[in-house]
Amino acid sequence: MKNGRNILYWLYVVVMSGILFFSFRPVIDNPEHYLFGDEGDGLKNYFTLTHYVRHDSGVHFSGMNYPYGEHIVFTDNQPGLAMLLRWVSHHIVNLDNHLVGLLNIWMIFSILLAGWFVLRILKFFGLPDWYALIVTFLIVFLSPQMSRLPGHYALSYAFYIPGILYYLLCIFSGRAGRWSLAALAILTFAAAMTHLYFLAINMMMIGVFVFFTWKLSGRPKPAKQALMTLMLTGVISLSVIAWVKMTDSIPDRPVKPYGVDTYTASFESVFFPHQGILDETFRFGNQQWEGESYVGVFGLFFLVIFGGYFLYRLVRGPSIVQEMKAHRLLYAMVLTGGVVLLFASHFFHRIDFLGVLDRLGPLSQFRSIGRFAWVFYYTYLIFAAVYLYRFFSSQLEQQRANWAYLVLLPALLIWNNEAILNFKSAIKTIFHKNEVLIDRAPVFNEFLESKGVSPSDFQAILQLPLVVLGSEVFGIEEGIWPMRWTMRCSHSTGLPIMDIMMSRTSLKQSLDLLQLLGEMPVERSRLQFMDERPVLLLVKKDEARPQEQNLISKAKLLGEVDHVLLYTLPVTALSSHRDRLYDKYHSIPSDTTLIEGPPGYVFMDNYEDEQTPFAFNGQGAKWVADTTIFCIDIPRDSQYYELSAWVRIDPKSAKRPEVFNDYVYDGDNHAQRLLLQDAVDTNGYWVRYTVTVDPGIHHCLRIEGAAWVDAVLVRPDHSHVILKKEGMLLYDNCSLNH
Repeated sequence: MKNGRNILYWLYVVVMSGILFFSFRPVIDNPEHYLFGDEGDGLKNYFTLTHYVRHDSGVHFSGMNYPYGEHIVFTDNQPGLAMLLRWVSHHIVNLDNHLVGLLNIWMIFSILLAGWFVLRILKFFGLPDWYALIVTFLIVFLSPQMSRLPGHYALSYAFYIPGILYYLLCIFSGRAGRWSLAALAILTFAAAMTHLYFLAINMMMIGVFVFFTWKLSGRPKPAKQALMTLMLTGVISLSVIAWVKMTDSIPDRPVKPYGVDTYTASFESVFFPHQGILDETFRFGNQQWEGESYVGVFGLFFLVIFGGYFLYRLVRGPSIVQEMKAHRLLYAMVLTGGVVLLFASHFFHRIDFLGVLDRLGPLSQFRSIGRFAWVFYYTYLIFAAVYLYRFFSSQLEQQRANWAYLVLLPALLIWNNEAILNFKSAIKTIFHKNEVLIDRAPVFNEFLESKGVSPSDFQAILQLPLVVLGSEVFGIEEGIWPMRWTMRCSHSTGLPIMDIMMSRTSLKQSLDLLQLLGEMPVERSRLQFMDERPVLLLVKKDEARPQEQNLISKAKLLGEVDHVLLYTLPVTALSSHRDRLYDKYHSIPSDTTLIEGPPGYVFMDNYEDEQTPFAFNGQGAKWVADTTIFCIDIPRDSQYYELSAWVRIDPKSAKRPEVFNDYVYDGDNHAQRLLLQDAVDTNGYWVRYTVTVDPGIHHCLRIEGAAWVDAVLVRPDHSHVILKKEGMLLYDNCSLNH
């Protein structure tokens, strides 16, 4: 029996290895020469891993958001793997030129591991070798995690959920002892150190499985296995969370990221196809990509047939309950998947009238709860496969072979076609030539050398169009595609990048990156942590935003590399030059208002009537919630006017306020949205919203949402307003006191 079992697993390894070899042949032949994703998240996840291994240590990642850097967990570079590769590279053998290839091979090998655990679960439930082998391939290749291969590498590992499920079955069946508990602990910890989503998904799966196993066992008290499993996995979970908390110095990560009620699973995303002929024909709706865990046409038909059978047995008497207890692990498994699916579909949030789930801070970080439906995918299809074979074997026993094969063969064939379609669809876009993270083409180094400079002459790279992603409050992503060249330059030169493209990034650090684009007298917070060396400015030709042109004008052009312009940008050019330009205003008397330039209509309000918890200047501000900040009838003259107001963006709010300029033109009402990403004057969490308007028109600044507002000003566009009052000194609504 044991030899037969070994033959089965060896057969699986040989067949799966052959499929993967021919499917990924170019990558396997030259692992470092290919990127599964060569832009966006995919490229970023390669970059954060390679930069950390080559240049960093501990929990600090320095490759982006210079000079602050980031905690390794929030870079999506698979912290456990990154730390392991770094140790090997620095203590055993240098891996600098093989990191991309190692990650590629590991992702491919993880598919084999996924099938290994699925096969073991199917054999655990007593399925025959031939059937278990076939179903293993079908479950693995239809897996929703295959779609993560082009970019979300840490989430593509399809072996964690079935692996943990297998060891849970072993523990609660009594077939294995401490080894299974140890394996469960190792796998749970490895998953958590791969991606924190796996920590949450696995903890929920383990907790619910233990509960149902205990309830179906009929024991009045929790069994020893249940207590040990919960205690062990609980310790692992708390340890990982504590490690992140204790090593993370950022106090203003987003508390409630957008998406918890959007990136969810649904009946359609689980039971209806999202590609292929059926999808093209019927165009099934409500299929959020983050919630896709499609179980196939077979899974849909099984739901209808088994659901009817289950209800029939339930109405007839207690026999179905007895069957559930007799097969408690099988039913505990599928019930676990069902409960986790309800969570993934936002069901528990909708019935949580007391808002308990919303108050669970760590849980609120997992905005894409649709990913939790992966648990249902594996548990449900394994359950369905078991009952499909039971039906098949029962028909054979009753000498109904024709009927048995009439059901089994179409089910497997349809399942096979969908699995092949899913696998091919996942891998068809991953064979990108690695032209970014490769050392054999040091184009930027050679270019700098030809200009008489070296990478060490610079302290960092700043890319325009600017990329600021990760705070969840706002995003500037026009420069996502040019980041290919910026990451290539960083990889070749070793220089860190100032732009931000990570997860749950500090809001304050994201906002102070915008300051570098402004000309107003605002303190540049980031410069306090930078040295005197210039910045290497990379500009994608003809793509810089209007707000960025001023910064380019201060830089010295070095030349062009592959449609990317390289400049030397003195670090002094990033400051506001406040000492040289604005010091003269400090000597003016208090209670003075000066207007420099053409005269015109001026309106200002600093809300100093009362003390408030937050204020940009002085002691007062105005709390505004879904209402108008102020309205102005600007007299008609020959010049444009600037309306501005400082708005505080609350880092603990789930939704940032939206600012609009409402105006009447030609008898019609208009609303112009003022985008936060277009702002360049920030101070802490305060952002200066501005808009240039025509005279002779009724204008209103309005907020959707809630926020503190301070220091509003209306002035002629070509004039400057200086106000000094009670210690405050404002220049065009920007404080010279900060």
